[in-house]
Amino acid sequence: MSDIFDIYTLLFLVLAVVIVIRLRSVLGRRTGTERPPYDPYTRADPKRPADEPVVALPRGTSARAPVEATGPSAEDI
Repeated sequence: MSDIFDIYTLLFLVLAVVIVIRLRSVLGRRTGTERPPYDPYTRADPKRPADEPVVALPRGTSARAPVEATGPSAEDI
């Protein structure tokens, strides 16, 4: 048998063919009908009507209830 078809060359060729087939099945083919790539850094045009009212929210402290301790106090010990 010649040195061209040793076991390592055959294993490498089989591995290369399997990788190419798997990549093609995952990635597919270009058909020309793909969507353009999405750019997350471009600013989208707002579609709000100009006569829509804007409501200002109050700022400042929140109206949360104070948190009480649930463990034993120093007087209970």
